[in-house]
Amino acid sequence: MEPVIRREIGMEDIEQIPEDELPELALMVDIPSS
Repeated sequence: MEPVIRREIGMEDIEQIPEDELPELALMVDIPSS
């Protein structure tokens, strides 16, 4: 993942991501996945 992607990721985008990918995404954007 490129740093630019981090800025483009918003809460609305996270809601559309499959749960299987959420853990990795959460670590990437520093958001708790609990």
